[in-house]
Amino acid sequence: MRQGRQILVAVVLRTALCQASSLVTGHFHPVTVIRGRVVGSGWTPFRWLRQSICLGDAKLTWYEYRWSRKIENLTPLAALQAAAHRNFDFGSVPNRHYSLSIEAKDSARMGGFFDVEVTDAAKNTKPVRIDVSPMQPDCTSGHEFIETKS
Repeated sequence: MRQGRQILVAVVLRTALCQASSLVTGHFHPVTVIRGRVVGSGWTPFRWLRQSICLGDAKLTWYEYRWSRKIENLTPLAALQAAAHRNFDFGSVPNRHYSLSIEAKDSARMGGFFDVEVTDAAKNTKPVRIDVSPMQPDCTSGHEFIETKS
């Protein structure tokens, strides 16, 4: 009985220390534009350094949001390669829910899937930064969609 309580307390304390992850289904990043920069690194744990390293040769694919995340069930709306200066711009995109897939060249650990809502209800969005660094098990690093509102 006592050991059960200790385990319960340990689980509750550990849960309180966890941060929410953007991997939760139904969590949409509200933006007005879909342009920005892909950043990340697989070797540094420091957020500021990781997010200052631009990731070249990242392939971005845009899908209309669907409940099923199986990539083979989704039809791509647009795909592009991050430019030489590592920026991307999908141009004018209709207001809707989307899923954005990012694949980093020569790295199976870097990349990600982000759900995005393009809406006029959000404050004007400056170009976004998308950190596709490998995520730690506690959701404390990597896999971040960083939007800055003006």
